[in-house]
Amino acid sequence: MGAPASRRVAALLAVAAVTGLAVGALFLPDVSRLDRTLTGNLVALATSAMAASCGFWRAARSTGRRRHAWTALGAALSCWVGGEAIWTWLQANGEDPFPSVADLVFLGFGPLTCVGLLLLPVGGGRVRRLQSVLDGLAASVALLLVSWVTALGAAVRAAEGVRPLASVVSIVYPVFDVAVSVLALLTMARVPSGAARLPLALLTAGLLALSVADSAFVYLTLTEGYEPGTALDVTWNIGFGCMAAAALLDDDRGGPARRRRTTRQAIVPSGGLLPYVPVAVALIVSSGSEVAGRDSSVAENLAALVLIGLLLARQYLALRQNAALIARVAAREEQLEHQAHHDALTGLANRTKFRERLEHALQLHGRDRRPVGLVFLDLDDFKLVNDTLGHAAGDALLVGVAHRIAGLARPGDTVARLGGDEFAVLLESGDDAERCAERITEALHAPFPIAGRQLTARISAGAVQLREGDDPVDADELLARADYGMYTRKYARKRSTRTAPLHHVRIDQH
Repeated sequence: MGAPASRRVAALLAVAAVTGLAVGALFLPDVSRLDRTLTGNLVALATSAMAASCGFWRAARSTGRRRHAWTALGAALSCWVGGEAIWTWLQANGEDPFPSVADLVFLGFGPLTCVGLLLLPVGGGRVRRLQSVLDGLAASVALLLVSWVTALGAAVRAAEGVRPLASVVSIVYPVFDVAVSVLALLTMARVPSGAARLPLALLTAGLLALSVADSAFVYLTLTEGYEPGTALDVTWNIGFGCMAAAALLDDDRGGPARRRRTTRQAIVPSGGLLPYVPVAVALIVSSGSEVAGRDSSVAENLAALVLIGLLLARQYLALRQNAALIARVAAREEQLEHQAHHDALTGLANRTKFRERLEHALQLHGRDRRPVGLVFLDLDDFKLVNDTLGHAAGDALLVGVAHRIAGLARPGDTVARLGGDEFAVLLESGDDAERCAERITEALHAPFPIAGRQLTARISAGAVQLREGDDPVDADELLARADYGMYTRKYARKRSTRTAPLHHVRIDQH
């Protein structure tokens, strides 16, 4: 185990020890309720400060969006630390801290945490992040609607006459708690397969623990009353411990390749049905309430309209994303189709594509007696270029020859590289094969500037022409005739000192 890994293990053990001691301190024998309250506050202050420190520590060692995300999360935890410090001071001086200035600091935790979750790099780009925002808003509105219809609304209405400000604060806390919980779950659900899930799982668990304990605290404060040293304090401290451990484990060193890989795997968002679960629950609860004879309030009706609008916006984004995905798939299929039928070096048709076009042309000749011409070309002594100047020069020469041949073809004709230094031209435009071979030979007289030299390509050409009155032949027969003509002229050139117009067969270096 290397030094960085050892230090990380030691830090995790320290976090676990602090969290364990903090939870244990909540159950120490107490002398009075004030001692128990002060102990719970100090323990929460210590664990939240530990989590905030770990968050800023991770931000300082991260880059890009991850750095910004952990900075926002560290700032959110700092709001909790500040609020807890003010809360502890007020309670130690015998004041009732709910609601108070401490709540103004506490409430910064929710928005900053939402920003941090949206900044976490889980892949998918801007559209994915916008979908996460809409999903989070829709699920939050749905859960808040359920909470209001079932319990929260009754609790707030009961406190309105006695403590109006407390009722307002009691609404704001659950709103942020639900938003944080929903965004944490959506972020976790959309992590691509193969990515490191443990840090995000710990972060999600910690945020869920804090949100549940926070909402339960608000509810108990408005109804039965909150008693320190209970399961809520344990839940808060465990949540801070999970967030601290997540900050220590989350690491993007050496991660660009992994992030690119997981982003490619995440073309289609995962967890796509998760946002609709709370929406379905909200519809069921609201419908049941209406059936039971309960009149819905204006706020509930407005929340339902907002929920419908968010779902429509989400579906619009999904349709756009699907359309973009279909376009990318179609472009990829077109690219693969092109690669399957074209030579990678020269861009000309390959042997497979040329064979298909040739067979189709011969079918038209047999049915409609359309003329078909075929020119078979072979570079002479091409191996000499590879052996003396290298394969890069040989490839450059092949590309240059291909471009000149393609530039002489007429619309409707097919130029192909059959492999190695062999080329072919299928003539369906009515052009004569012999004249086409002569034009190509003349065009290749001009030298090619390659590797600091002037190379002149010389070819051997075989030309075959099927006219209207000729009997039909198959592709193999026509290719064999053109190949035979090419090799006949190549052999005749080697035995003769004269060079015919179609018999330029050397690759000269100037």
